[in-house]
Amino acid sequence: MLRLGVARSTFYYKPKRPKLDEHLRLQIEAEMVTNHGYGDRRSADSLQLNRKRARRVWKKFGLKPWRRAFTPRKPEDRGLEPACCKVEFGDPDRFAYPGKRLWALLAFTLWLAAH
Repeated sequence: MLRLGVARSTFYYKPKRPKLDEHLRLQIEAEMVTNHGYGDRRSADSLQLNRKRARRVWKKFGLKPWRRAFTPRKPEDRGLEPACCKVEFGDPDRFAYPGKRLWALLAFTLWLAAH
């Protein structure tokens, strides 16, 4: 076994609790029907299990809680242009930028270039 670079005990290891893990997976899935948003911690609390054991079973069987889909709330997330960056051409006083910070930045850049 040393030629493989693996210890003999690791090579011959057999999991001790596959039937118990399967039974626990069925319990967790039954819990997920009623409480589909529960993760491993809350399901462990509701089934009165050790958190580490519940997390191991969740990971082993690839269980994941149901998550709500992302709902875009900002205009940038919906693919729209944000209102603060709209520029109305023509009269320089009709800028839709809050506080007219762009004009201050332009004036500062021109002053910096002159000095």
